[in-house]
Amino acid sequence: VEAARPMLVGASAEAPKLIEHMWELAASMDAARRCRAEVLYGCGRFLQGDAIGAATHAGRWRELIEVEGAVSAGPFLADTAVLYYGYSHQVPEALAILDAVEPAIRSSCATGALVPVLCARSFLIYGSDLRGCVAAGRDAVALSEETGQAGLTAVAERTLVIAAATVGDESLTNQVADLLLISGDEASVVWARAALGRLLLVQDRPEAAVEQFALLRDRIGPVNTTFAQFEADEAEALVRAGRVDAARQLVPALEADAAARGAWSRGQLQRILALLAPDIDAASVHFAAARDEFAATDNKVALGIAELTWGEWLRRAKRRAEARRHLERALEIFGLAGAVGFRRRAEEELAAAGGSVDRNRPADELLNPTELHVARLAAGGLTNRDIAGQLFISPRTVENHLGAVYRKLGVANRSALAARAMTDPVLRPVART
Repeated sequence: VEAARPMLVGASAEAPKLIEHMWELAASMDAARRCRAEVLYGCGRFLQGDAIGAATHAGRWRELIEVEGAVSAGPFLADTAVLYYGYSHQVPEALAILDAVEPAIRSSCATGALVPVLCARSFLIYGSDLRGCVAAGRDAVALSEETGQAGLTAVAERTLVIAAATVGDESLTNQVADLLLISGDEASVVWARAALGRLLLVQDRPEAAVEQFALLRDRIGPVNTTFAQFEADEAEALVRAGRVDAARQLVPALEADAAARGAWSRGQLQRILALLAPDIDAASVHFAAARDEFAATDNKVALGIAELTWGEWLRRAKRRAEARRHLERALEIFGLAGAVGFRRRAEEELAAAGGSVDRNRPADELLNPTELHVARLAAGGLTNRDIAGQLFISPRTVENHLGAVYRKLGVANRSALAARAMTDPVLRPVART
């Protein structure tokens, strides 16, 4: 059981075979160990595409808690049953496990047992509460380091890197991605590259995203055996970069996931089919199907991305009024989920479609990282040439960034920007150097 458990977390290709062998040996185990083995066996059935078997055997988690107690069973369930329910998009059941064990673990001050529970909670709430996800992931990693359990942070680190990318936090994404890349572990490398690709999509840099996914493919080849379902992001990057034929080659993998994994995967397939559709009417049929599939899950981020891309495609087809409806919905969803990076993109699209955005929010929610840096320097009184020298860009590029800053913040000039900085601490001027 303990040999197969870490292989499950890493989605090792050897895990199903080892878990099957473990289950054969479980016949001679006592009741407690057999119950633990059965939960793990259910997870193994999920890896092999047996949804009924997975639900039947992993569903014994309640008995395991009764037999072992929450403090003992909690970390094991966080690494096994919770991940199974999460990856099969049965989030309420996964949260029920954590809610059943976490209070007892906290009350007993079992710090070590809390680490995998926090890791799992961070993983589960990624799609619905990015702020909470990042907070739980940070806590799990920090607590793991304090208690010397670095090996238990894989799920937290992988969840944290993709969450940071979705938020648009470039610094945190790069920091965690570097840790994962240094590890050399294949699954960790995949998550790191997938997150870097996602970050570049958030920043609307599809060509650079394609490069990240190419590095990922160099590592794993054409078949993805990890739990990182990055193919939809990869396909979107390829479409946006004008490599439509390459994106079409990913459709069979998306179809296989859709057949095996449920509503979220079906939604991703429909969204990519929309991006590949020959015209906006055909695309809208697929976008509507994607929206409906995502609405049946707890993943607000995926739903928001579907609305965003639908709105983008409608705007490009000069159907601006329809585009605004979807972009406004995307803004609302991203706001609820804390997806700041995607919200910025939705605001830019909405403005381009003739809509209005709330310019009274903090500047870091309205500007991308480069624009924010330029705005702070300008608010501090630096000239375009001074800013260009500090950032190693041309004065014309600085002028372009400032134009975007003025438009997004609803200010007319540097004086108005400085006035805005007086009431918005995010824009606090950077001291001259």
